[in-house]
Amino acid sequence: MLNQLLNRVRNYFLPGQAKDNHRENAEQPPQTENASRAPARQKTAKDDLTVIKGIGAATQQRLYGAGFMTYEKLAGASPAEIRGIFGRMPPGAKPEQWIEQARALLKRA
Repeated sequence: MLNQLLNRVRNYFLPGQAKDNHRENAEQPPQTENASRAPARQKTAKDDLTVIKGIGAATQQRLYGAGFMTYEKLAGASPAEIRGIFGRMPPGAKPEQWIEQARALLKRA
């Protein structure tokens, strides 16, 4: 999909010079037996923390940046730990309630 997008961009800016996807694939060396057995990288799953009352998009990004990407991680945090991320908490922020809501979301799952 990315190659198709790159080809469209190349065609737009450099007409006639876009590479053919089939040629690009043919130029790649075949995978060896060991390469196919390499462990797949796991993506870190992110929960939507904005479903928790009091967490908006900006607060969610701040929590993600501090490593709180899941309800489980947030549920296991202390209020002091959450406050430490922000230094000065946003007005009306209640980390104790965020933690309790994260725990409740975990019980539902």
